[in-house]
Amino acid sequence: MAVLPEVTATTEEVKIEDIQVGDPGDSSSEEAEKLVQIIWCYRHLLIGKGNALSPAARGVVCDIDVGGAKPVAQRVQKVASQLREKLSDLIKGLLSTKIIRVSTSPWHRRL
Repeated sequence: MAVLPEVTATTEEVKIEDIQVGDPGDSSSEEAEKLVQIIWCYRHLLIGKGNALSPAARGVVCDIDVGGAKPVAQRVQKVASQLREKLSDLIKGLLSTKIIRVSTSPWHRRL
């Protein structure tokens, strides 16, 4: 059974000065400043204090070699009626922020 956690808003506001990029002694890099500006632009997706998302994985490539195998036919995954609205809101939020995208793969699992 899947249980969606209750996530409350973060309690502390994040400031641009809180963002740490690069080596602590090297604060003059143009690239580091550019990266800080990009992170700041997308801060609602990436950073927070208190009850925030865990840090995103970096440089992760998910590539599973299945050879010539064909996908196994599966039924639609059942979701408890009391969780459907929460799951729908969660998926819509992740789609709208482009954290996830709709899969066109024959291997995807339908909900």
